[in-house]
Amino acid sequence: MQSESAVLLVTHPGIGSAFCSTAKYIMGQSLFSLSCIEVPGTQPAEQAIRDWITGLPGSGLILTDLYGATPHNIACRAAMATDAVRVLAGLNLPMLLRILNYTQATDLAALYDIARAGARRGIQ
Repeated sequence: MQSESAVLLVTHPGIGSAFCSTAKYIMGQSLFSLSCIEVPGTQPAEQAIRDWITGLPGSGLILTDLYGATPHNIACRAAMATDAVRVLAGLNLPMLLRILNYTQATDLAALYDIARAGARRGIQ
């Protein structure tokens, strides 16, 4: 069995924590590895993301709220040095819930595709 993929939300203040709370309410607290870094935060965000990446036991998917905005740009810079992490912008709840259903059974490339499909299907 493959190792579980971790999910990190990098968003503007208030957005990531609301998504984490909602997902944990719907899915259950112990079903997945979900973290959140909000920009600006108390710790420099890029270093916090690098620390998260360093602590990954396997692969990770970083979801940002808005393509081209500061959280997305910081996440992309932090993830440039590794192939174990992918960054995807356009966070929405259907995307997140779909990902969380597959974190234990799917490799990173497939999880990225699942996230994109969940986002598209969630706005029909």
